Amino acid sequence: MANISVILANLGTPEEATPKAVSSYLKEFLSDPRVVDVPQPKWGLILRIIRFFRAPKVAKIYQSVWTEQGSPLMQISNAQRDALQALLTELYPQHQWTVVLGMTYGEPSLKNVTTAVFNQEPDHVILLPAYPQFSSTTTLPVIDAFNRGYADKNQRFVPQFSIVHNYSRHQSYIHALADSIKEHIAQVENIALEQVNPASYFNAQNKLFLSYHGIPTRYAEQLADPYPQMCEGTTEALVKLLGLSEEQYQQTYQSVFGKEPWLVPQTDQTLTSYAQANPGAKAMVICPGFAADCIETLEEIAQENKHLFTEHGGGGFSMVPCLNASSAHIRMFVDLLKPYIALVENQETNAL
Repeated sequence: MANISVILANLGTPEEATPKAVSSYLKEFLSDPRVVDVPQPKWGLILRIIRFFRAPKVAKIYQSVWTEQGSPLMQISNAQRDALQALLTELYPQHQWTVVLGMTYGEPSLKNVTTAVFNQEPDHVILLPAYPQFSSTTTLPVIDAFNRGYADKNQRFVPQFSIVHNYSRHQSYIHALADSIKEHIAQVENIALEQVNPASYFNAQNKLFLSYHGIPTRYAEQLADPYPQMCEGTTEALVKLLGLSEEQYQQTYQSVFGKEPWLVPQTDQTLTSYAQANPGAKAMVICPGFAADCIETLEEIAQENKHLFTEHGGGGFSMVPCLNASSAHIRMFVDLLKPYIALVENQETNAL
């Protein structure tokens, strides 16, 4: 029997949907040079201005998706953690499992969570960033925080650990996305799931849009961030599984921030142009890069972009929910962990 800990990591969220809490969160998030690499102290001054003017506006955005239980991202992430703990315990009862949640920014702090996990002296730790596509702006900050968690000079025990780098083309991930699209079509059209055929459902007047979080173009072109290629890989694998032709879908990037060029085409501009050129056309949007619904999906896509689309002549608009804490998503997480579980078991088998 092995004692295995899994750290499920995501970006984070403000503790409250208030200007003060949002300002604190933005300070931590936008101070990370992996996210914004403008030299200090220049960026420090700019950031203070951004926080002063943006925090109240961003707080209102959070308020539009906030629930009685708080942040949707936090609720879903906690549910993912609990479901993953239960499924691992069920499938691998011979091992002792501890699944914890850590956030790169905000609470629970990934750095502190890592320290606490290492202090329990497990046999193996698996870091699972909930980012299907690797990026220096998301996955690397997770690894940075994880490393800081055991960098204290008093930390002497460091167990074996593994890091899930990405799962942009993993079979279980692609199949889970495809199934979620089929389920959404069945719900939107009020038909039985077995009647759904995406290859005949989507067309030039009823497109599927795959919207990924954007990054500055410079990060990809000058700093070799592989993120765009991984997004393209996900799209390629997904539309192939669905049987879609080029006229039936389009890949886009959302959440542009700042003045420098970001990856294109941009989601809002693309949806606007599509609506203007095709009055009454339908759009279905899926956000494959998000493991849990958050303001980027619930507000930016489901509210803001829906409004843009219909305002410029578009017809029906819907967003496919993220995989969230669905059973398919949790099974996919387990599939990602299987090679690392096998590694631990092989080491136990080969030990004298």
